Amino acid sequence: MVLCKHNKTVRTLRVEQGSDEKCKAIYTKQGVDQTIGSATNVGSCEEIVAGVRKTLEEAKWNCRDVKEARSSTVISVE
Repeated sequence: MVLCKHNKTVRTLRVEQGSDEKCKAIYTKQGVDQTIGSATNVGSCEEIVAGVRKTLEEAKWNCRDVKEARSSTVISVE
C-alpha cells in the first residue's frame, strides 16, 4: 500500500488479488476506491501503482510505502 499526502489531502494506492486470479490496482481519492487497472500478473498491477505514484510525486505529493493497518481488540483481565 502506498500513502500519498499533499497539504491535508490524502490518496492511497494498493494492489488487491481477486478471487478470479486477477489483481487490481486501486486508487483511493476522497474515500472512494477506483480500479485503475487489472492484470493476471501481480507485477503488472504493481507497475500501474508505481506509475501513478511517480505522477503524484512529480506533482509534489509526498508518497511512502505503508503496511496495511490492522486493528486488534485488547481484553483486560482483572
